[in-house]
Amino acid sequence: MDEREWATRRALLQAILVYLAHHGPTIWVTLYLHFDPDVTGEIGPALGYLAVNKHIVFEGATITASGTEQLQNWQE
Repeated sequence: MDEREWATRRALLQAILVYLAHHGPTIWVTLYLHFDPDVTGEIGPALGYLAVNKHIVFEGATITASGTEQLQNWQE
């Protein structure tokens, strides 16, 4: 993944974390519809990345303390 692709992916990851921080636990379909309405397939790997890195909890799509910390780091 080159720098431009990573910047695009990071923007999506950040947007997901911001959404969850503001809206709380969210059902997965809401995230898919909100972030991937044209079914590009970008949201699945992004959610997987956030879950594997423990920034979100898969059950209930909730941001974790680690996710909140990561969001703050990205916003600095």
